[in-house]
Amino acid sequence: MKSALAFLTIIYSLYITSCTENNPSSATNTQKGPYSPSIMGITVPDAYAGFTAYRATTSISSTITISTDNVAASLWNNTNFLSVDGGTLTLNGISIIKQSYGTNGIIYKSVDVDGSGNPDDVPLIFNGSYHVFNVSGTSMFSALIDSVISPTADLTVSYPLSTSTISKSSGFTLTWNGVGADTAHIMILDSDTTIGHVIFSKSMSDNGSLTITPTDLSPLQTGSIEIIVARGNYKIATDILNRAYLLSVYSKQTIHTTLTL
Repeated sequence: MKSALAFLTIIYSLYITSCTENNPSSATNTQKGPYSPSIMGITVPDAYAGFTAYRATTSISSTITISTDNVAASLWNNTNFLSVDGGTLTLNGISIIKQSYGTNGIIYKSVDVDGSGNPDDVPLIFNGSYHVFNVSGTSMFSALIDSVISPTADLTVSYPLSTSTISKSSGFTLTWNGVGADTAHIMILDSDTTIGHVIFSKSMSDNGSLTITPTDLSPLQTGSIEIIVARGNYKIATDILNRAYLLSVYSKQTIHTTLTL
């Protein structure tokens, strides 16, 4: 169980936020599931399934930028705390790869690295359109179909860049291509550590600008830091058996840059 939760924490500790939400806590007699994913400080209690699609872009240096489009999902039932086989999973009609992860059970996961694969492997469109997740269903997990709206545009950070040097004593203004219609989430981590400690975290209107003050930066050591900006949507809902599940679609960019005194 521990290894399954560790894997799912990686999937669902995602830097996303919501424009719309159907909260299962308002439903009566919601069945309890084995997993409680936490999304931007909001926990989905006793969840039975999670579905996410996202674009992750990481700028490591002036010459190295890695971008991946990803879909991931895990499903549970009443008798098995491992992720189970729900049959075929599609996103917008495209089948997502089903893989066995040993003690983690069955995980659905497709990745398209820098467009090198079939462009339909992960059908992400950032235009405010509905992204439909469809589980065909098996004896282990009932059929399910639901959708969540994508961000209205892919996210791009304009400052700082991986080549920038930020002054801890002066602070800086973080800027990105804000579109207003979505909500943004910003995180700053000390990437000199092997884990990456979250030093700053904020959800806000997607207006494209945020002033980071010297006080915000004061817990950080000088050297390499990691800045993450994301925007997206999630939805929490319940299935026909009144079991909670989560859907999300988002875009994020990670900048590795340098902090000085």
